[in-house]
Amino acid sequence: MFVGQNLKIKRKEKGISTTQLSKEIGVNQSTIVRYENGQVRRIPNDQLLKIADCLGCSVDELVGDDPKYTNAPKKRRKVYSKVFTEEEQELIFRYRQLPALAQKIIKEICDLQLSVNK
Repeated sequence: MFVGQNLKIKRKEKGISTTQLSKEIGVNQSTIVRYENGQVRRIPNDQLLKIADCLGCSVDELVGDDPKYTNAPKKRRKVYSKVFTEEEQELIFRYRQLPALAQKIIKEICDLQLSVNK
């Protein structure tokens, strides 16, 4: 199943209309319909984050096995799900979407926090 199908399923499970969702994330209702019908080739990452937040799920739940969004081979993704929690996987996904400077800042914050906790 691909992201548009997952989006539609999650939206209906929550009892949210396309109009409601569009207002929540700041796009036209027709954009949501196009996402769900697969007419948009790749949903922008910032929109995926807003949609996931609004639907109370992770971005990973929305993108599933859609090859447009997943970089790791299926076998490796299964290993990730055994090693990392959903929250950790979400953090990794978000981190990878950041520009290099933001990634560097996050690394520095982690190093600082780890040095304080020694």
